[in-house]
Amino acid sequence: MKANPVLDEAQWRVLLEEIAETYREVTLSRGFQYFKQERVESLVHAGNGEIQARVVDEEPYLATLRLDDFRSSSCTCPMHKACKHLAAAVMALADRYGFPASRIVNAKHAVKQAANASLSEQIGQLEGLDVIGWHRTLERLAARVAPSQLPGDYAHRLRQQVEAIQRSDTALHPADWNWFELHRELFLLHKEKESLARAGGRPLASLPLYRQHEAVEAGLRERTSGLDIPHSGHRLTETLQYMRQQMARNAAGDYLDYGLYTAMWQAWVAPFRDAAVRAEEELAGIEEQRTESVSPSLAAAEAFLLLTLSRADEAWEAAAAIGPSRQTPPGILLTFFRQLADAGCWQELADWLRQGASSFYGRRDEELQAYADCWQLAAEHVPGAEKQMWEALAGMLPHSLWLLEKLLYEKRSWAKWIELQILQERDPLHHRVSVLQPIEKEAPEALLPYYHQAVARCLGLKNRHAYKQTVRLLKRLRNAYKRSGREASWDRFLADFAQRNSRLRALQEEMRKGKLLE
Repeated sequence: MKANPVLDEAQWRVLLEEIAETYREVTLSRGFQYFKQERVESLVHAGNGEIQARVVDEEPYLATLRLDDFRSSSCTCPMHKACKHLAAAVMALADRYGFPASRIVNAKHAVKQAANASLSEQIGQLEGLDVIGWHRTLERLAARVAPSQLPGDYAHRLRQQVEAIQRSDTALHPADWNWFELHRELFLLHKEKESLARAGGRPLASLPLYRQHEAVEAGLRERTSGLDIPHSGHRLTETLQYMRQQMARNAAGDYLDYGLYTAMWQAWVAPFRDAAVRAEEELAGIEEQRTESVSPSLAAAEAFLLLTLSRADEAWEAAAAIGPSRQTPPGILLTFFRQLADAGCWQELADWLRQGASSFYGRRDEELQAYADCWQLAAEHVPGAEKQMWEALAGMLPHSLWLLEKLLYEKRSWAKWIELQILQERDPLHHRVSVLQPIEKEAPEALLPYYHQAVARCLGLKNRHAYKQTVRLLKRLRNAYKRSGREASWDRFLADFAQRNSRLRALQEEMRKGKLLE
């Protein structure tokens, strides 16, 4: 061996870690026996970080240790890699340089012990770290939890691990501790999403993930007072930056981080005087992060921030980067619409509603309803907006039929509402009595074509039950004529009806029972 040392303190630590990861404990134990029996006859420094050892077993073997890449060390025995001969050789080498061979036998325990000591030291230093440093510390904790094919099991064990950090373990100020607790929840949320993806699931379709997201979002508002935002602005800045980084990584369709970002903004930034300054800073941060392709989530955040500054035209351009309008989630556009409404930007709201109409084609009823609600707000302030609303909703047929029907009824547009009923081949008996009562009082003449069509349809069925229904409809038709002040028209219609259907004896009988005929 050369006098110059080839194994120093730093290399020793790395060597222990690699041995712990590569060798089985039983192999290390057998290697230790060979070392104690002095079966390592020679150690020769071959240059380039290689040590060659002659190890005697049933026959001599040549073990080559490569300190620069220990995993590539090899032996001429049948195992070739990670064998007892290599273990004995590295123990002899360690002993030669004053490091205890027994530490190698217990390498896994030694490395774990060192990691625990290092982690404890890092937890104690949380006060001096930014939030990115907090997340690195949490990642080291997470690395100690083995992945599982059962995401729920992994999430439970991971939560236990990271929640083991107590405030007493740190020197964090009370407000900083609240910030740390928040980031711990954000960390767990993101790890849950990663776990679901790793297990081959669809994270964005996971109900537990959405429940966890809702809990974190609710916690954002509850923690506001404990965060002491006016005096911990640097933590807010770091947190917003962290959220931007997460959004930049989000795939298309993933807006969970966007939802948290906007919730943070509304709870922690919007109420304070420096909100506009912060918005400009955030926009500058997004610009620095910009690459050739911006994630839809980050594009939505940019549009959101521009709207807080009343820059609606620029916001629309930013929103266009989310993707084609038909692929933009309605929930994202609805947040923009509400921003415009809250700011009283009514003309801009009407413009956005018209331009974003295609995003609502075939969407869920509650999303269509929210879209129509925004239109009605705009219509109260913008001339011509109501006409645009009807055009937009008509363009969404047949999915919007129920909504058009509902709006026409609410606005007491009785003639158009009845026209929709006739187009759907309904009859007045389809509705509860209370539904038609307002029309009977306000516009009974509008009901006449509705009843006439229903009478003709029932009559065409030509059976006893249909004739009974016909008589019920005729009675209501009579009331509609009377309320319209057109009794003479009713008399003429009834006489003609009875004459035309005089051969239908069952109908004539039912009409007499209903006192429509003498």
